[in-house]
Amino acid sequence: MIPSTEHCRRLLREHCVPDNILRHIEQVRRVAVFLALRMRERGFSVDVALVEAGALLHDLDKHLTSGEPSKHGEIGAEMLSELGCPEVASIILKHCKLGHSPLQDTLEEKLVRYADMRVKHDCVVSVSERFDYLKERYGKRDKEVMRLIVESEPEEYALEKEITEKAGLTPEQVV
Repeated sequence: MIPSTEHCRRLLREHCVPDNILRHIEQVRRVAVFLALRMRERGFSVDVALVEAGALLHDLDKHLTSGEPSKHGEIGAEMLSELGCPEVASIILKHCKLGHSPLQDTLEEKLVRYADMRVKHDCVVSVSERFDYLKERYGKRDKEVMRLIVESEPEEYALEKEITEKAGLTPEQVV
């Protein structure tokens, strides 16, 4: 099952997701849906409703895992699995996993991961700027996290190339 937009928004309210995270989520949703629609117009098979639900719920557990960033995605994925939404759960679980190669993911999983990578707080930024932020915020505290962030950069740039080519855009046109 793919939850409706209203159902997703209700889940966010029920789980008391803070306003700053809601603003981030909305930007990620906007970017992900924009890219999904562009791809669909260009003949790619993409489930836009799944992309939207995944984008809306990708940070459902962010405020619950601030003390343990490595758990981010796991709690939200578990919640959606219990609701009978395994495809959305997979998007939530994979959207931020360091050490996970996104290149073998479904197109919907890739779109949400890439959109999240492009949104810092509630502003669309370059992948480079986002990596600088991730290193500063999470990598400085933990050498292993820093290693994983640095190791993931080439694949995230490869993901950007794949997504933007399929959407017929340059990275700068993703706004």
